[in-house]
Formats: sequence, C-alpha cells, structure tokens
Amino acid sequence: MSNYQIFVDVSADIDLGYFQEHDVHLISMEYVLNGETKVYDGINFDLKEFYATIKNNLPKTSQISPAKYEEIASPILEKGESILYLSLSSGLSSTYQSAMIASSDLATKYQAVFAPFDTRSATIGMTALVRRAVENKEKGLSLEENIKDLENYRFETLGFAFVEDLMHLKHGGRINTATAIAGTLLGVKPLIHITTKGTLEQFGIRRGTPKAISAFADIYKERALFDSETPVYISHSDNIEMANALRDKIAAINPKAKFVILTISPIIGIHLGQKSVVMFFDKRPDVVHP
Repeated sequence: MSNYQIFVDVSADIDLGYFQEHDVHLISMEYVLNGETKVYDGINFDLKEFYATIKNNLPKTSQISPAKYEEIASPILEKGESILYLSLSSGLSSTYQSAMIASSDLATKYQAVFAPFDTRSATIGMTALVRRAVENKEKGLSLEENIKDLENYRFETLGFAFVEDLMHLKHGGRINTATAIAGTLLGVKPLIHITTKGTLEQFGIRRGTPKAISAFADIYKERALFDSETPVYISHSDNIEMANALRDKIAAINPKAKFVILTISPIIGIHLGQKSVVMFFDKRPDVVHP
C-alpha cells in the first residue's frame, strides 16, 4: 500500500516544525494532575510551566482507548487511505495493545488499514523512528516496506537516560522509597537504558549530573556509529544546560556529528521527572543491543 499517512502519539518528543513540514499527525494523550484530567496535544502546551509544576506534584498518565483510535482513524480509512501509527513501547504502556484492538475492529469495516507499529521506544527514540518512517515514505516505500524497515532499524539505535529526581521513579514503581530517599540525599543519578523489549532497565549510577553527562559521552564514544547520517538525538525535561553540555562533549568526540535537541514529552516526563536527559544514537554493527 502506497497511499498512507503517518501518525504518532505524543509520548514522542515533538519536533513540531519537522512534523508539520512532513505531514506527521499527532494523537493526543491524557494525564491527571491534582485530580484534574488534562490533555497534551503536542502543540498548544507550555512545557517549561509543566515541568515546574511537576517538581512538587506527581501526575498520572492514562493509555489511549481503542474507541479513540477508531474515532481518529475511521474518517481517513473511509477515504481509502491507510495509517502507519507509531506507538509508545508495549513494554512501557498498554497503548499498543489498545491500538491493536482498534486495528482488528477497523479491519472488519474498511479495506484501508490502521497499522500500529510497536516502537519499543519512547520520548526522542520515537521521534527518531518517525523521521525514519517519513524518509522511507518519501523514498517511495509502501506501508508494508516501511514497517519492515522500521522493525530492523529500531534495534540499530541505542537509548539512554539519566534521572535527576528519583521520587518520580519511586512513584512509578521503578525503585522503592528507601532507595529514592537515600539516592536523593546522596545526589545519585541512575543511568537507564531501553532494552530490545522496550522496557527501562537501570545499568549504573553516578554521583552528580556532570559525572552522569560524562558517562553518557563515554557510552557514545564506545558504541556509536560515527559516520552515520542520522543525528544524535538528545532531549531533556527543562534541562537545556545539561543537554547542551552533552552535545558539546559528543561534538568533541565526533566533530562530524549532527544533533536534534528537543524537550521530553510530558507523558514520559511524568515518569522520569524534572531535569532528566535522554540520548539516542545509531550504534556500531558490532555493538550488541542490551
């Protein structure tokens, strides 16, 4: 199928200018803050204000329902256009499963298809996959060919994060209360990577943000594909200073590197917390994906 549109939910970091230029469509998501349900649409939203708000508040997220997917997809499928939808990792949310339920139901009504793709990623890693999907489509790849390429490419990138505030990880059930309190008092920064299953896994700690940034630069030096045409993707939750510091360290290692720097989606920032930094890059072929 060559007649299709590209959609992504807003757990991806929003590169709005690029998305608008290349006709990428966004699916909004909801979260609950102080008992009030709010909508993040990726467009009309003050990210700086949001991250200031969650410093002392811990919102909750909710998945997209099958009914919402059907409501969004039906008018497009009716016109005979299919949809390639890049979903938040099934290892982090039930959003992909909801999309698959909707896909099965829509398949009984339309010839055009609603095709969910499990990115097994989140935040700026999803953004990287969206850009790959756009490039594939603009090269003339069919929907099926695009999905096949994305299935391979998602394992050719590596994703890492460090977290400033451990209380958000505690709130999400990633660590216990005692660990969160002790780590906060000691200034410990957990280092996290995303696995091939699309789950988050801690692989180390550093005391202090500068040491965490240095650790990320070392990881890039040891594992990155230096001659890749793909940018190094860096995102942050209101921590542009550290995002720029990481960019500068990587640029010193590889002067040819290009960068995309964005703000972490609030849907993921709720779990990572304020001042976190995320990094994705293409790996060398000999590097094993964790």
